[in-house]
Amino acid sequence: MQVATPQSREEEILAYLHDAAAAAYSQPSPHGMDFEFFLDLEHGYTATADSRLHLFADEGRWALVMEKIGYTSPAGATDCQLNYFGNCVDPVREYSEIGGRDQMSNTVSFDVISGASFESIENRTGTEDEQWELVDPTATAVMVKGQAVDLPIDAEVLDSLGIPVREWNNPRRLIDYGALTRYLAATNPVAIRATDLEIRRQLPADLPKLMTIDRFQNLSLYERQLPSDVETYRLIAKVLATLDTSQWQPTVAPNNHWSKWESGHL
Repeated sequence: MQVATPQSREEEILAYLHDAAAAAYSQPSPHGMDFEFFLDLEHGYTATADSRLHLFADEGRWALVMEKIGYTSPAGATDCQLNYFGNCVDPVREYSEIGGRDQMSNTVSFDVISGASFESIENRTGTEDEQWELVDPTATAVMVKGQAVDLPIDAEVLDSLGIPVREWNNPRRLIDYGALTRYLAATNPVAIRATDLEIRRQLPADLPKLMTIDRFQNLSLYERQLPSDVETYRLIAKVLATLDTSQWQPTVAPNNHWSKWESGHL
């Protein structure tokens, strides 16, 4: 039996990620998924607030978990989306009423701030337009994963952090739900980020974690970029193949902060 070399393993991992990103353009996935999703920082329905990459591997197994947190308007909630890739990932199985069977994907989503939590702090004064996705100016805390977290008092606090509030139908500059999510990502990231237990949900319990990457150059699905086009994923393949985190030596500036991306691709 031929033993995989670090170089061949690196090529295999990069090819896997290439296929996964390509599957985001047209389903189904070549990895046996009905749906395979890739990190998307430009989604038009989501005010992205935070993103990270988590690397796991040993001599024979590897996994990459992409984490994104943002306020999603149709759902009326802030959620965490985890995309799983690797040769040891347990697919996410969900029953489809339309298909009449379990459908498999690589993605888990769960609420960080539920719709009910937002409803409890919703502005109920002014015109009806001023009550949609805006925070009551007297609200002092919001429930985040079951824990009360202090709120900013007004938009000036967000201004100091470079976080814009919604301009339309907001004459009093109340804090909107997307801006609130970004405020929490900037000031209390531990409260909204996935825990290690949540991240490991679809992974073998004994799979070693190599590292977490907070700042990186991401690709644009809408410009049809692929992992081989972006230094980040070439380096990730090298780290996973060699189990050597010192291989993470990016030479390009990170761009995964929400301010670097335009939300509006539908």
